[in-house]
Amino acid sequence: VNAANETNLLLDADELIDLTLDSTSTQRFRRSDAEEAVNLPGWIEAPWEPVPHLIIFGLNDHLVPQTRHAHPFLPAQLCRLVGLPSNEAKFASATFTLEQLWRQRTDNGMLDIIVMQQDAEGNPLRPSRLLFMGPDESLTARVEQLFTDTPNLEAQPYWEIPEEHKLIPIADEKNAQRAKTSISATAFKTFLADPAEYWLKRALGLSETKHGQIELDNSGFGTLVHGALERFGRQFIGQTIDDVKEIEKALVRHLDDYVLNTFGSNPSNAVKIQTQSARERLIAFAPEQQKLFAEGWLIEKVEGKLPELEIHGVTITGEYDRLDKKRGSMNYRVYDYKSFAKEEIPSKKHLGTSDPNDPYIAQIREGDKDVTKRWIDLQLPVYHLSILKSLGEGATLDLGYICLPAEGKPSVKMWENYTSNDYKKEAEKAIELVCQQINKGSTEVFQASLRGSEYPLLGALSSRPIEGYMKIDQLGGVRK
Repeated sequence: VNAANETNLLLDADELIDLTLDSTSTQRFRRSDAEEAVNLPGWIEAPWEPVPHLIIFGLNDHLVPQTRHAHPFLPAQLCRLVGLPSNEAKFASATFTLEQLWRQRTDNGMLDIIVMQQDAEGNPLRPSRLLFMGPDESLTARVEQLFTDTPNLEAQPYWEIPEEHKLIPIADEKNAQRAKTSISATAFKTFLADPAEYWLKRALGLSETKHGQIELDNSGFGTLVHGALERFGRQFIGQTIDDVKEIEKALVRHLDDYVLNTFGSNPSNAVKIQTQSARERLIAFAPEQQKLFAEGWLIEKVEGKLPELEIHGVTITGEYDRLDKKRGSMNYRVYDYKSFAKEEIPSKKHLGTSDPNDPYIAQIREGDKDVTKRWIDLQLPVYHLSILKSLGEGATLDLGYICLPAEGKPSVKMWENYTSNDYKKEAEKAIELVCQQINKGSTEVFQASLRGSEYPLLGALSSRPIEGYMKIDQLGGVRK
């Protein structure tokens, strides 16, 4: 890049990226994760940690209070004479520290203590004596808690998870009730793919955390594009633009504003490259947006909330990306923004192949044939069912994607014949069945499907049978 500047060469963004990749193809770069590192304070520093949730690992007697046994040349009495801490002083100090740690989190926080049961050679380890301090009436319960789960005496293959270490998918009453009485438009896809996955995410609140990323993943990149389109839509609600260049400028400006507000004035080089990719997709989309304006489609709402809908005791909620209205009519379109790898059409992203035992099927007329398919998503049909009722008498609503793919040109893809080809009728039957099932909420309802989720929450365990790492008979269970 410096050489290019010195010779006054004019390079566009693509050429700069190619030049960078070529010059660094034989080198490795690794970002420091120090800024996002997990803080691991020692025992002495722990009382000064202001975090609300603290986990103490290794509260065993040989570590805390770390009693020093009798020594022939340095007995306890001599330690006191020369000013060295005695065993009594160490015990008192450790007791005071532990008292501080739990008192600081009594009203608003949590303190977890993990006690090792054996060392690397399999030798048993004693819990710290500090854990037996307290009222006599609670001593029995503490002893049972600390000594009931003894370590396995038999060596097990590393791929086998002991029964006592399997995930117990029991939810508290509030979250279990939420999972059984409400569902978002986007969560239908999760339930249809894998009911167990729906339970883990919705009732247990589990989510995947990714560490050490140096660039945005697919979801993060989609949010980048989405943020620019949302800001563009808000600016031009009820307006129209004839000039494609003006649309380009507006889209790029909103992308830059979003990046500045989200990542600051100096984002990582990886984010800069991804921003350039998003910029190119938005510029390529400008002619499609101009075509929509030319056809009379005006932006009515962006990031609109779905009117609440209740079916079989289940409230359906959610937000849609954008609602357009055709000038001078009662015709509407609702869009979902998509940054797929390649162009997709809504019907194919909502329906897949079925099997004879599948309850979520759709009998569809395609051409001159009746075909049986399976619902794999119900997001757009939920939009149709919820929004249409709020648009007034005589209104029509079409469903579509605004696609900004990695391969090919951006496009607007509508769901052809949604209302006239049995899609609507079959989709609404499936929506009712899903609501009925999750409201029923039994263990059988939330069992894992053989099909499995496209994006599993526990990806590292996805190749194993679910019963190998989870107590499946407690799916859907409520903690008493």
